[in-house]
Amino acid sequence: MKKILPKELLSRLGSFWSSIVNSKALIRQMFAGVLSNHEQAELSVTELVTGVSSKEVTAGNTIAWHKFVFSSSSAMTVVYGDPSSSYGVSYIYGELDGTGVLYRLPENTMAVPFLYDDIVNPTKILCSGVDYIVQNGSIKFLKPLTYDTASITLYARNMQVDSGFVANRLGYLIDANLSDRVFRDVPFTLLWRMATYGATYADSMRLIGYCSGTPTTANKETILATATLDLCTLVITDFNCYAVPLDQTVSVQAGQVVPPGTFLSSNAKLLHNKQSLLSSEIPSPVNEGYVFRYGSEGMLAAGMIIVQANVKGELAGALRLLKRTLPLESRVFIFSHKAVAPATTSLSFAASNTTSVNGVTVPAASTTMQLQAKTMVKLKYNSSGY
Repeated sequence: MKKILPKELLSRLGSFWSSIVNSKALIRQMFAGVLSNHEQAELSVTELVTGVSSKEVTAGNTIAWHKFVFSSSSAMTVVYGDPSSSYGVSYIYGELDGTGVLYRLPENTMAVPFLYDDIVNPTKILCSGVDYIVQNGSIKFLKPLTYDTASITLYARNMQVDSGFVANRLGYLIDANLSDRVFRDVPFTLLWRMATYGATYADSMRLIGYCSGTPTTANKETILATATLDLCTLVITDFNCYAVPLDQTVSVQAGQVVPPGTFLSSNAKLLHNKQSLLSSEIPSPVNEGYVFRYGSEGMLAAGMIIVQANVKGELAGALRLLKRTLPLESRVFIFSHKAVAPATTSLSFAASNTTSVNGVTVPAASTTMQLQAKTMVKLKYNSSGY
């Protein structure tokens, strides 16, 4: 869609108005204000149109311009939190954040791609990920802002906010009533495909990959090379290029041919894949060789897939779709990388608690892995595809 610019409107202005208003700069600014409102309406209409497609529906709504006023009173130099928390970033009470200055943002803010110092004639443009980071309801400037007065005003360009847009448009049809924050990390088109066509092995592994922040292949791919950059490690295949966070270890090598649904980093690992005998990596209280014993329930190892993954907070909600989309009478289990307190180990769709198995507390398979969740479902096919 062609974008209308103030100068184009100015060129069409008749001689009558030119004689009434002598200042072209004033008219240009007035046009810019009118077009700004038009741009927001255009964005909203576009989102409504694309919202009927599972492939194009946007996660959240876009605000063309939003004004922020930053001052010392809105700075967050002290953060309360549990230093042992598994999710997000937390600090001990009284500890100063020495890597940047944080400011509060509206709670529904998901992303702020750019910040301008002026809408019409900007002299400075700050970029997300380079000049600042948006996370956990706050914005952290990597270089402290300088105040000419008591505050500084910046304008957010194309700010994305969580409005429950996906859930209200299409999500409710497949009972995916999740926040737009989840759909930013877990593509809705994948959930829609699983709910309408049925889940394949690759789809299920990709879903777990998205929920744990683990790059996962979508096709049978050949690993061509890996390259370590300042912000991530690239895994380059003949089909795609995947970005692996620096805090994760790449789990594939150049020249390796991997099937669809392969985890490419250490954040998730396939422990057992429908073999007749359980892997030795499965904890002994639940590992009975040919049978996976979970409390009073048992399941043949040949019908199970068991994954070790560090599922990220609210993203775990998307895993509920496994229960409804995969065939019955088998199970998919997920183990956590980190030990979890018994009261919080069970996800909402777990059929029974994870405190004990046959009266014995479930130990970690290693010092940092504990049983976390399960779904009473089965993968229908041994290979990818419909």
